[in-house]
Amino acid sequence: MSEKTPLDRAFLAMADALEDEVRRLSFYARLAESELFLLLETEAEEDRMTPASFRVGDTPYLMVFDREERLMDFVRDDAPYAALTGRALCDISAGQDLGLALNPDVAPSSYLIAPEVVNWLAEISVSAPGIVADAPPRIYPPSRAEAALLDALDAKFARMQGLARAAILVSAEGGAADDGVAGDGAVRAPLIAFLDTQAGAEDAIAMAVAETVQYFGGEIGAPSVMFLGGDSDAAARLADIGLRFDLPVADAPAVPAAPGSDPDNPPRLH
Repeated sequence: MSEKTPLDRAFLAMADALEDEVRRLSFYARLAESELFLLLETEAEEDRMTPASFRVGDTPYLMVFDREERLMDFVRDDAPYAALTGRALCDISAGQDLGLALNPDVAPSSYLIAPEVVNWLAEISVSAPGIVADAPPRIYPPSRAEAALLDALDAKFARMQGLARAAILVSAEGGAADDGVAGDGAVRAPLIAFLDTQAGAEDAIAMAVAETVQYFGGEIGAPSVMFLGGDSDAAARLADIGLRFDLPVADAPAVPAAPGSDPDNPPRLH
């Protein structure tokens, strides 16, 4: 596969500037939210699976790919696999001294992810962001780190089709001000406004934001979310300043997946 995937691009951006913390965190956020294909030794059975692995020194590495075609290129034949998110894979691999071999020898993002990084990704805690009714009086274009958050959310919302029509990201500072200039010591944090949200989807959207923002640590403040009509004056105000992201539309209902193929409900490692 010659076309670079979003995970390829995130990895290459990180590799181009290894000292850049935002790029590093952006890569791991993208990895966590991406659907990955885990190579198995045998077909998964209900709630159990036996992944294939290889060793580097004393450390076993599971082989994962961000495209089915790349897995097939690696094995040069059909092979059993399980599809699950990077987050879910780290959750079930943590504490077992397992690393991840990402796209080994088949992509620009070929990379060994050490067991301690797998453990870190699994240990990141999630707390729901605040849901606000009105944007603070002082809003700004998002910082570079905050803009990276929106890119990371792209992978998350690709699996949450139809929940909202679009999102707008700004950097917000609380408190009143006449001139809109941040004062000394002022704290900014990302605010994401979701437009024309599907009824009942607010909590799922808020948690999706919370899960992704954890990977950025202290690089950005605690995010807030709000839900607006796409034709509202508030949406127009935010759109003039922030970054807009159109969310994927809903597909037709899918055929039920085979056992073990739900990315967010994987079988256990065996």
